[in-house]
Amino acid sequence: MDSVQANFCADLMQVRRNSSHSAIFREMGLSPVSIIAMRRKLLYWCRLHKLPEATWARKALEECFSDAWTSKYKTEIQAFLGKCPIDPSFKPSQVRNAVSKFSHQNEIQIIKMQRDHSLKYFPDYPSGMGRQSYINYSEESSIISKFRLENAELGNRDHPPILICPSCNNGPNDELHLVFSCPAMDNLREEVWMQAVLDEAVPKHSFNKDDPMTLRAFLGGDLCSPETLHKRGKFLRILQQKHFESINKRVY
Repeated sequence: MDSVQANFCADLMQVRRNSSHSAIFREMGLSPVSIIAMRRKLLYWCRLHKLPEATWARKALEECFSDAWTSKYKTEIQAFLGKCPIDPSFKPSQVRNAVSKFSHQNEIQIIKMQRDHSLKYFPDYPSGMGRQSYINYSEESSIISKFRLENAELGNRDHPPILICPSCNNGPNDELHLVFSCPAMDNLREEVWMQAVLDEAVPKHSFNKDDPMTLRAFLGGDLCSPETLHKRGKFLRILQQKHFESINKRVY
């Protein structure tokens, strides 16, 4: 179900389905179905524990968790508690908070591992920030998402991958080079409005243009407004289109 949910969200954002599912969930501000099921089952487990000992449901629970029984329910709950330790005396709000904290930490850990080879530019968002406010299915929003996921269709994931930038035939074929360093894009970056977009963003950070942190900030790591992100999305879309033209010339 998590995979189906992630594919549906990827279609909504107009990004490739092979993008990181954890990153897609963070981008959309959604909890995976597995986490929702985990939260509900732990809430019900705590509810059963709080029932009077004389009730049938409480007796069934105790018998189910006794050494004499081996059940799928017992195994599943124990697996949940191994990942997210909670006490049966917890209030519902405490259970929800514990599961949310576990989900957040788990997603961030996965994203950090994936960033080592593919998600270099995905910004770190505070826990509970929710769905990114710029997402409204516009072309600019889609471009921002693609660049964040380092899946911007530049040809570097093709088979075989295009490793050298087809626009300048010199630098690496990646998002960081395209946005800040590719000399073939200099004439576009020098246009008044595009230069203004860069000036507004980059000088705020003490990063070199070859530092991935620069692009992560540009893609929303500086927690800029949705309006500013839309301008940056338009900027990226123009660079991407120019890049596509170079790829087509290379192919044909």
